[in-house]
Amino acid sequence: MVIAQQQHFGLLSCVELPLGAAIIIAILMLVLALYFQHLAFHHVHFLWRPNCMHHADLGFGVTIGNHFDPIEMILPTIFKMAVILLLGAPIVAVIIF
Repeated sequence: MVIAQQQHFGLLSCVELPLGAAIIIAILMLVLALYFQHLAFHHVHFLWRPNCMHHADLGFGVTIGNHFDPIEMILPTIFKMAVILLLGAPIVAVIIF
């Protein structure tokens, strides 16, 4: 990620923006990407299968957030990394996000 930022890779590197504006835009775009990722995990069959694990728990307790399939952890991480690279998000925005 640092190398991509140093090489001016990504959409936000194509336009001159103040750092504050770039951070706000990057955070908003990351939140939007996360929202669409969440929708995909609920509406695409092969993504729903690993996602339904934490929806299958009938009780609601403090551990419900820990019921994840490994695929459900790996795919979103790859997706977020791709979005960060394509955006050329400032590192500060990624840390805040």
